[in-house]
Amino acid sequence: MQKYIMPSGRIVGGGSRIGSARSGGFSGGSSTRVGGGFGAPRSTVVVAPIFGMGGGYRSGGYGRRNTMSGLGILCVISIIIAIIGAVMLFGSKSTMERCESDNLKYSAMIAKAEANQTNAMTRDAKVTAIWENDKGGKWWYEYEIIGVAGDAVTKLPGYTLPVYTVMELADYEEGVKIVRVAINGTVLNANTDSIPLDFKGKKVTDDGDYIGAQGTKTFGTILLAIFGVIAVLSILGSIGVFSFMKKPVDAPSTDSNTNTTSTTKDVYCAYCGAKLEPGATKCPNCGGIVRQ
Repeated sequence: MQKYIMPSGRIVGGGSRIGSARSGGFSGGSSTRVGGGFGAPRSTVVVAPIFGMGGGYRSGGYGRRNTMSGLGILCVISIIIAIIGAVMLFGSKSTMERCESDNLKYSAMIAKAEANQTNAMTRDAKVTAIWENDKGGKWWYEYEIIGVAGDAVTKLPGYTLPVYTVMELADYEEGVKIVRVAINGTVLNANTDSIPLDFKGKKVTDDGDYIGAQGTKTFGTILLAIFGVIAVLSILGSIGVFSFMKKPVDAPSTDSNTNTTSTTKDVYCAYCGAKLEPGATKCPNCGGIVRQ
């Protein structure tokens, strides 16, 4: 039996015409789903640039402005990636909910068809194509329902959900294999929904779309968590740098205990030579007037 790998972008799903919101292998079918870190500050003028954060962390504002600019860029990038993660997270949750709804719907359709004593809600169908789901590694197939006397149409295309393993479809030869399908009424018409009876017992966790959505959900959650935290830290860092930039820069000062040479000179009395105190106007020794 020849197996086909589903081309990229091909729609995948289950049923035949109407019903759930996931897209299937038949156009208008029952399903619409597809079957930077910061290093420690250094005392030198230059630090490693991050997103344009050059110039060093100096007393002046140049390095701080560059740091704030870099934090702003990092924040914007992190927010964008976090939003992408959120979209992936909520989109995958929506897909998983549709998968759960489809599983319940088609399981109930099979149960209702089997309960009908006249078999009026089941038909034979011929397998026409077999495909591999490109998300969860599961398989699905297309079929053509064969109408009986009293039906409004003699043939009607349909398709399954991607819930089969390759081994389960090993003997499903295209154009030869006949399967029994359940329909959602007693008369086959253009709006009839259907599902093969071999879907019975399948769980939502067997669905390739559900498996793929689980992986997307996990990845989206990781992106949202990591880059959400980075965005928050970047915002806090920017606020801190902005507050620091508003502080005045202290001018260099000299201290008498340092090695700085003092410019103050000792003053002596011109009459007796006694040492005078700074600012004195009269010599305490001889009483002479101190000339300024």
